[in-house]
Amino acid sequence: MAKPANFRTNPQTWNDGSGRFQSDVDDVRFVRYLIDDLGTRFKIDHKRIYATGFSNGASMSFQLGVHLSEKIAAIAPVSGALWTNDPRPKRSISLFYLTGKQDPLNPMDGGIPRLAIGGRGLGGREKPPVKDHIQKWIKALNCKKEPRIIYDRDGVIGLRYSSCNQRTEVDYYTVDEMGHTWPGGMSILPEAWVGKLTDKIKANDLIWDFFQRHPMP
Repeated sequence: MAKPANFRTNPQTWNDGSGRFQSDVDDVRFVRYLIDDLGTRFKIDHKRIYATGFSNGASMSFQLGVHLSEKIAAIAPVSGALWTNDPRPKRSISLFYLTGKQDPLNPMDGGIPRLAIGGRGLGGREKPPVKDHIQKWIKALNCKKEPRIIYDRDGVIGLRYSSCNQRTEVDYYTVDEMGHTWPGGMSILPEAWVGKLTDKIKANDLIWDFFQRHPMP
């Protein structure tokens, strides 16, 4: 009998390319089949299929951007890592990335995740610095290396890398004082573990605006 989902004893995770979770499960293939199956059942705008996710789900969004760019129009990872060293999607695919500057589980400077209250590392694989994810993607898209500021308010900075292949873009947002949480949302975990929430911006709105501007060419 399958065990019920539980954050501590039976967490539900994606095989995000890090080797940390369910490394024998091909979740990219699963999503590919899911898109194809839904396309036979419902009327779908295949130019507007998008992927977003948080934490491990964010890393899975990166995986889909790398390996399913022919099916997905744009991706929006929040507070997660790109584990592919040299991403080469078949098609240039726009990226929206957002993270908290005080995120203990997705450290800005990289390293082993820790609880917000400090102490020993939580184990697992050491994460690359956040800037590495962005640099890898702008290299893959051949974007202009110097971004312009598109948002600067209340400790929230938004940068845009443009002049990329096939009119794609990379938007990169950081939120001061925010921990491992969804901007404008709520957290099921205590602040002592993951850090602070924020209502300075709403990730849902920013991501939807970005997706609307980036259908598949």
